[in-house]
Amino acid sequence: MARAQACAPDFGPATARAAFLVAPDGFARAEESALDNRYMAAAAEYRCNDALAEHHALQRALAGDVPVFTFAGDPDTPDAVFPNNVFATMRPDAALQPGAPLRLLVGRMRHPVRQREAARSDIRGFFRAPWPGPPRSTCRSSRIRAS
Repeated sequence: MARAQACAPDFGPATARAAFLVAPDGFARAEESALDNRYMAAAAEYRCNDALAEHHALQRALAGDVPVFTFAGDPDTPDAVFPNNVFATMRPDAALQPGAPLRLLVGRMRHPVRQREAARSDIRGFFRAPWPGPPRSTCRSSRIRAS
């Protein structure tokens, strides 16, 4: 506890300035990932229409609070609907590096289907571009197509 109390103060609340989602277009069970992921449902339980409805509801709910950027799904990555498992951003310690830019962290994924997800140039490019600010739509939501 003493070590934690000696740390520099945090630079702010851990809240999102925006959200990004991947639409469940072509949502299906990726058998490679299922080999060692006990949390994945059986293939018969993957219902694309239900996933799309849940995704749209989540997108609308989030857009009431923060800008939401949605990337199109990709049939080559059928279960890539949890981008937080692959992509993250972090800011270096503000006390040590004031004004330092955000960093993009990309997870090393075990299976080729997940490696394709991590290699998406459209998502990586989005995070490398300057922060665009909130989208200019009334629902504060943008859809980004895969390149």
